[in-house]
Formats: sequence, C-alpha cells, structure tokens
Amino acid sequence: VDLVEKHDCGLRVQPRDVTGLAAMIDYYKSYPEKRLKHARNGMLASKDYTWEIIKKRYQEVWESML
Repeated sequence: VDLVEKHDCGLRVQPRDVTGLAAMIDYYKSYPEKRLKHARNGMLASKDYTWEIIKKRYQEVWESML
C-alpha cells in the first residue's frame, strides 16, 4: 500500500506534472483543513520510519532468510 494512501498524509502528483502540482497547491489553498490534516498525519506517520525502526525491519527480513 502506498505510504500516502496508508496514512492519509498527502496528495500524489505524477513526476513532471506541473499542472497537476499547481492544482494540488490550489486545492490545499482552498481546503486548509485538509492541508492541516495531511500535515498532522504525515508527522504521525514519520514516527514509523525512524532509522532504528527501519534497521530492525531489515534485520528481521535478513534473519528470516537464514
């Protein structure tokens, strides 16, 4: 599952889609409550992706392959 979708922490735009990016910026300007919700959710989600947690996940994968 996509990180953004899983944590409801943003909007996705295709790479190099300048028009799409501008539309997302306008969307956030029109819906500041959604922008704040996504910002809060992103901060909460980032706690699941510390280097210590990532290291532990990699170790678990490697150990499961042995």
